[in-house]
Amino acid sequence: RSDVCEMHQKVVPFLPPLKNPRESRPRLIALHHKVLSPKLHWLVTDPMVFTIVLASTLLAYGTYVLGVDGMTELIENAERLDRVISSTFGSANTFANSVRASWYFAVTAHTSEACYVAYSCVKTLKLKPLSTMKWFWLVVCSGYPITSRFLKFVKADSEARGVKKD
Repeated sequence: RSDVCEMHQKVVPFLPPLKNPRESRPRLIALHHKVLSPKLHWLVTDPMVFTIVLASTLLAYGTYVLGVDGMTELIENAERLDRVISSTFGSANTFANSVRASWYFAVTAHTSEACYVAYSCVKTLKLKPLSTMKWFWLVVCSGYPITSRFLKFVKADSEARGVKKD
């Protein structure tokens, strides 16, 4: 949906009613944190996120459980699979090393992205540590699809605050 982070007028009832105007700020801050907190169900409900998490899990399994030798042996024992992989990658060993390199690249890229998101959570959105950690781990697990959601929140927040970006 394109309207997820667009500005909309919303009436939020204060229940129980405010006793004095000073009570409004803490309630608005709590609402800010609630709205900007990430949803963990995105890991399975968003098809792109789910695909990246699944691919990352398979890369991790190949790297840590099977290892290069285990992947090579497994591929070479499956004749059809060996033919396909050998015609694409040259050899099963090259494929296994590519899986390992892809895993380490993904971990590095996603962790770097997650550090940027965590920094922005604290400095730009002023979120609590728990929300910041949720954003961090969601980005580590899936990378850009979650980062793009986060950036929409940052953009909406900066527009609401009237911050102009040159």
